[in-house]
Amino acid sequence: MKGGSKLARGALALLAASRLGTVALRRGEQLRLGEHINALWIVVAAMANNDGLNYVPTDKRVLFGHHFAAIA
Repeated sequence: MKGGSKLARGALALLAASRLGTVALRRGEQLRLGEHINALWIVVAAMANNDGLNYVPTDKRVLFGHHFAAIA
């Protein structure tokens, strides 16, 4: 891998991290000195709202199978 490619990937990673931080702060996340942004708001709906009817956690193989079947 060339140096420019590594630099571009690093810059992209920093940009993505800063954007995620911006979203967290806009959603009301509090940032105090010496702390980090809590990412608990990034939770899958099936885990947060497991009601046994509409939101039920499933095996990741089933999820990937349905995802790729929908794309094809």
